[in-house]
Amino acid sequence: MEFATANDEYVFDTIAFWGLPISILFSLTGTLRRTNSMGAIIAKIVLTVFVALIPVFVAFATALDLCGWTTDKSLFVMKNDSATKIVLRDFGCGAVDSTSPDYVVVKVKYLTSHFIWISNIDTTKIDRSVWHRIEN
Repeated sequence: MEFATANDEYVFDTIAFWGLPISILFSLTGTLRRTNSMGAIIAKIVLTVFVALIPVFVAFATALDLCGWTTDKSLFVMKNDSATKIVLRDFGCGAVDSTSPDYVVVKVKYLTSHFIWISNIDTTKIDRSVWHRIEN
């Protein structure tokens, strides 16, 4: 499953980058008690801050990933389900990659307007009565 657009992925990354650590840090307020020893309080604070930094690290690591799949063009659409298409996708790394992109033909099923499901398909074996060729 993938995000349907780069904007959907950006919104998710923003929520994960800010929302998750803030939620984890706010959970600290419910775990500290006056009856806790000083060692327990310090341990809870250090552990909570450490756990809150994990999504920040993951967000930075994924934000630096310049490579990705792009839909080059649509080849076929399913006649009885316009949310299912066969497309040509390419994988490239933009300005940091000097090689040609890798191309692959896949079936894309739009689960929602934000999520797609990708699966391999052999266009030489598809039933042409089910698929309509798209002229680009």
